[in-house]
Amino acid sequence: MNEARKKGRFPGYDMEAIDNTYKCLRGLHHWQRRAALLRADIEDLQGRIRADAVPRVSDMASQGRGSSFLASQEERAAERREQWEAEIQEKQDALCRIEPKIGRITRAIESLPDNERKIIEGKYLDGLTWQGLAMKTNYSAGYCRIHADKAVGTLAIALYGPSAFPSLMNGLEDLPI
Repeated sequence: MNEARKKGRFPGYDMEAIDNTYKCLRGLHHWQRRAALLRADIEDLQGRIRADAVPRVSDMASQGRGSSFLASQEERAAERREQWEAEIQEKQDALCRIEPKIGRITRAIESLPDNERKIIEGKYLDGLTWQGLAMKTNYSAGYCRIHADKAVGTLAIALYGPSAFPSLMNGLEDLPI
């Protein structure tokens, strides 16, 4: 969409905040899938560590090789556990970076009025066309477009604060509070 047209649809808004809001809406499913995969990977690695910790009965062949063979097996097992624990920490760190963003976007969407929330979810999360969205919501396509823009503006303020709509703050300092 060209910049002049977008500015006409979002007068007074910071266009970078509007663009970033669209990116958040379009990326939300990706981030949710990424978080789910990270959680599954962490669970798998924790399962490996638990399975590796189960004491094994040494077989008869290993007894004849001396204690250095057992020590090297134990060292390799310890190295594997360290590597898995490092991978777990790396994945938990990534999850700690992603989850707050997912939560913030999700809460912002949930705070919208029902009609706007349905429109945003249908258009940007479910990927419906304007016609498909109109059919699903029983609103006209034009109504959906207008309220999608309104909702995106509301989300921009919820995600980026008053700086997303600088003129919103004009006059607030004059209020007798």
